[in-house]
Amino acid sequence: MKDIKIPVVGLHAQTGPGSQPPDPDGSEMMFTQMPEGMTTFHAPLIPEAEDTAGLETAISLGETLLKQLQNYRIGDQTPMIELDSLDLKNRTFFDQLLGEGEVSVQCNGNINALVQESVLAGIWR
Repeated sequence: MKDIKIPVVGLHAQTGPGSQPPDPDGSEMMFTQMPEGMTTFHAPLIPEAEDTAGLETAISLGETLLKQLQNYRIGDQTPMIELDSLDLKNRTFFDQLLGEGEVSVQCNGNINALVQESVLAGIWR
């Protein structure tokens, strides 16, 4: 084996905006601002069992949702649960139970709707 002499040259590297030589045409490199925070999962805040008086309708709908999820198979028609009959207390509980995902959709036109992803994959309200 033959020794090869490779000279080591120390470099003082600069990185980031302004560290590169300017382009001949005068354009400058622009950097996109990166997100500073990250949303993480938080378990839904739901009342203790002894504090659920008056929430029987929402609890029943939650049980219905659970059965639909357990029985759902790929290719089945998408099950839906109507929330129109819930009073404010029950709707608030059901919203807390589903949690809030990252995506929401607002539809305006023939159908006006606000759709919110839940923390459960594939469940929207």
